[in-house]
Amino acid sequence: MTDTKRAMIGLDDIFGDLFGLNIKGMRSIVDVWIKPATYAKAARDEGWEGRYTPSIRLWLSMMAVGSFLQFLWISDDAPITKVFAEGFRDAGLSAPEGITLTELGQEAAVWTYGLMPVVQLVFLMFLAVFWRLWGAPTTVGLRVRYLLGVMIPSGSLMLAILPVLAVMPEAYMTAYGLLLAVLAALVDWQTSARGFITAKARGGKLLRALALAVMIFVVNVGVSIIVQVAGVIIVANKYGLSPA
Repeated sequence: MTDTKRAMIGLDDIFGDLFGLNIKGMRSIVDVWIKPATYAKAARDEGWEGRYTPSIRLWLSMMAVGSFLQFLWISDDAPITKVFAEGFRDAGLSAPEGITLTELGQEAAVWTYGLMPVVQLVFLMFLAVFWRLWGAPTTVGLRVRYLLGVMIPSGSLMLAILPVLAVMPEAYMTAYGLLLAVLAALVDWQTSARGFITAKARGGKLLRALALAVMIFVVNVGVSIIVQVAGVIIVANKYGLSPA
């Protein structure tokens, strides 16, 4: 029996080992896009009705894939590296002997991408705990399931758009980042309104969904700013950077 099970392990299992995603997970992502109410109903069941991958696992898996891709793209000529290097230059900071501003920018980018999922998860947990406008009584655990479930479609969309960042001119990075955040908020709005907000009145459902989307937008933008500043501070303190 053991040998048979070993022989049946395929690429789906390997992908699951790498990123926590498999065919069941992909089906869950598709369903929360197409019929979010069905996924939200399953979230109220302890075992997700045996049909779906838990939202927190999907979210963490997508963040892992996104971070993996971003780390692959970090190089001395990557747009994000140039943005940080230019920021150090504009601040009048001088690099230590033997190190260039580009190398400092690259290290700041690594710190930024490394901190992003951790800081974002912390802020999202706070939002899940205090956000109660789902239209029905919820426990903290259910609110966590709901919130991350709402963000699955926008998260998967960001993964599809992410490769553009590898070739985006640094002059457009900020505007492009804000555009992505707005697009994600619109997707979050429709997802929560169609499946996770249970208010009976349509107007009330749309308003609650809009308020939630705005809160997620604020968290995403705020976290992005925090981790970028943190990356700069960490690198500056590590190398004792000071104005030239």
